[in-house]
Amino acid sequence: MKKIVRSALALLLAADVMLAAPGLLGRNAEAAGTPPFSAETSVSGDTARVSLRTSAAMEYASLEVKLSGGLPAGIALAGVADGADVGDFGASESATIGETNGFYAILNEYETVSVPEGKELAVFTFDISAAPGGTYEITFVFSAAADIHGSPYAWQKGTVTAEITKEPGGSGGVLPEAWPIGFTVTGKGTAELGKRSAYAGEKVTLTAEPEDGFKTEVSVTGPDGAVSVTADGAAYSFVMPDGPVAVSVVFSGPEEPYTDVPETAWYYGDVYAARDLGLMEGIGNGLFAPGNTLTVAEAVTLASRARSIYLRDGEAFVRHDEWYRAYGEYAMESGIIAEEPADWSAPASRSFCAALFVAAMPEEALKEINRVEDGAIPDVADDAAVYVLYRAGVMVGDAAHRFHPDDAIMRCEIAAVVNRLLRPETRLRVELRVSEQDGETPVVRPPDGEITDPVIPPIVPNGD
Repeated sequence: MKKIVRSALALLLAADVMLAAPGLLGRNAEAAGTPPFSAETSVSGDTARVSLRTSAAMEYASLEVKLSGGLPAGIALAGVADGADVGDFGASESATIGETNGFYAILNEYETVSVPEGKELAVFTFDISAAPGGTYEITFVFSAAADIHGSPYAWQKGTVTAEITKEPGGSGGVLPEAWPIGFTVTGKGTAELGKRSAYAGEKVTLTAEPEDGFKTEVSVTGPDGAVSVTADGAAYSFVMPDGPVAVSVVFSGPEEPYTDVPETAWYYGDVYAARDLGLMEGIGNGLFAPGNTLTVAEAVTLASRARSIYLRDGEAFVRHDEWYRAYGEYAMESGIIAEEPADWSAPASRSFCAALFVAAMPEEALKEINRVEDGAIPDVADDAAVYVLYRAGVMVGDAAHRFHPDDAIMRCEIAAVVNRLLRPETRLRVELRVSEQDGETPVVRPPDGEITDPVIPPIVPNGD
């Protein structure tokens, strides 16, 4: 049994709730009316589905929503997904759900987008199995801005309340589980996926437009392996299996070689591997600039991207005015960094990068393949992160295995690091132990046998 309830909007009175919505970076302005939204609720058994829609035509550059206050006892949030109509109204910058600090960003545009009446923008799914029969209210807080670059912003703030009614005994059947859809894009082109979760048997469609000279490859991997994909021009569709899937869009083409990366360079393969993974690009004019150093912002970005690729978490990295901001937020939320760096533009040292990547990767991704005794690295006595990377074969220092912890890391070096992190077959073998004679001088011993690769899940390349 389904019950459809439309609710009316009420003006948000608690203005302090919305003083610093993510995506708008802390600029405040006064409310300018109430955004026109409504909620439709369908209940089946122990699952409730709340569809948030436009109740009138609107024009906004930014639109975010969050749950207001706690949920009623016995009700738990089971999932949040794009509405069926997201992406159908010209949104280009962020037409997908992205959660930050409790807010779910539906739009984050650089210009105003027109959205017609009746469009489904987001779907919240709730587990009501622990709730007794009755009617419950759940309130959503909206924050909308017509111009995110104006000063002040033309804010609109409001709430919409959805009623969920559970029949005594929970009769009416149970909805199937909505499975998550991971989505990654690599290469030169634009791809959009209209939803980030779907029920088993549901048709899922995405669009992918390559740049001139490039071709599109779309693959979908489910719990039982590859899922069949049907192509119709720039539209690709598949039937959702009974389980989560990872969707990968790769735009490949005739990439030009870098004129400043000779084939004889030790980092030659790493540079092109980092490009293939969608993690690093050249600086233009056919140059990679292997000797240039990285900034803190660039290092944090690479650590965040590497973690997202490894975990296949489908992080969208919604763009802000400051290009690195989404990566910094992800890094802080994931525990890669404990606090925001004082200077994002400062050079990133090799020791700083070692700490970043050890914090970014799960323990199983950095399994020990090398014997490196404590104190055996010539210029590093006790930096735990450096020793983890030496033992995992990700970083092994110079020819004498000195690490140079305070040196700024170069682009060629970081390309090698991210390649070895995500492609364990490229990791390096070394044995370093402390000399028995004086207890201090490191002795380098060649490795015996072949590299035994750690067991790491298949990599699904990510991209913007």
